[in-house]
Amino acid sequence: MADKLLCVENLNKSFKTGKTKTDALINCSFYVEKGSVCGLLGMNGAGKTTAIKCISNLLIPESGNVFYNSIDITKKPKIAAENISVLLDGGRNLFWFLSVEENIKYFSLIKNAKPVDQKKKNKIYEYLELNSILKRPIHQLSFGMKQRANIAAALMNSSELFIFDEPTTGLDIKFQNDLKNLIKILNTEFGVTVLLSSHDMEFVKETCSDCVLIHEGRTLRQEKTENFLTLFNTVIYEIIFRKTIDDSQKEQLKNSFSIVEMNDEVCKIAWNNSNDLNELFLKLDGFGIKIKTLSSENTLRSSVINLIGGVINSSA
Repeated sequence: MADKLLCVENLNKSFKTGKTKTDALINCSFYVEKGSVCGLLGMNGAGKTTAIKCISNLLIPESGNVFYNSIDITKKPKIAAENISVLLDGGRNLFWFLSVEENIKYFSLIKNAKPVDQKKKNKIYEYLELNSILKRPIHQLSFGMKQRANIAAALMNSSELFIFDEPTTGLDIKFQNDLKNLIKILNTEFGVTVLLSSHDMEFVKETCSDCVLIHEGRTLRQEKTENFLTLFNTVIYEIIFRKTIDDSQKEQLKNSFSIVEMNDEVCKIAWNNSNDLNELFLKLDGFGIKIKTLSSENTLRSSVINLIGGVINSSA
């Protein structure tokens, strides 16, 4: 097994709103191997951002440890500040009246970072297409441009570990693809280790070598990404109807199948491949539903849905 650059051990963190206590992390444990790109998966409210904030010392856990290169950074936060770069989702991470270039220089200086390799710097500017906006102040940029500048500021130092919380937020398809390629280059050419959270399962599938699944504050599973895809003999079928379905037909579908998504014209069903597909056709026919097209996908998303669904069903 490769060296573990980051080890999260039995983190517990809760929040209080009035008299109500919410457990955000419950004995949450996982690791990130040196030189890997690790995806942190989970539903909204699963605890992903809380875990990232505990790792970066923005939140203090009630108990548990975070080790970076075998050093407990909950007790030595300076080690985390000097060696880990974090990009949080949804925050104003940059100074709005400074230019993109000035922000990048500022955040490199406060990390006491060594000058970044010029080749690496050029790659970041190239893939994020920043050269044309380097002199522009942040407040003049679109949301997508701000996000690209945020990413550059996080990457433009010599940190060994980069943590991204929902890095594709605000990026169009082209820049999502460019970011994916940039992460691969930084990982393979410059030895950067990455931990990222994302709702975009295809982005995670194509970018990450490893995956950690968190649900309701607990770690459900950690696997190589390729192993996640084979955990279940389950396929998501997308069914496009010949004509729109009514509310009673929707209710029949909900009561008969594991529905992933559904509207009047399209339905996605998680189907166990060990079952005869004719059973699906017969039930649809019995509901008076005619199929226009049927397509399948065996994705990371279907594995995550099954893992979370299994936990929900077992606790019901």
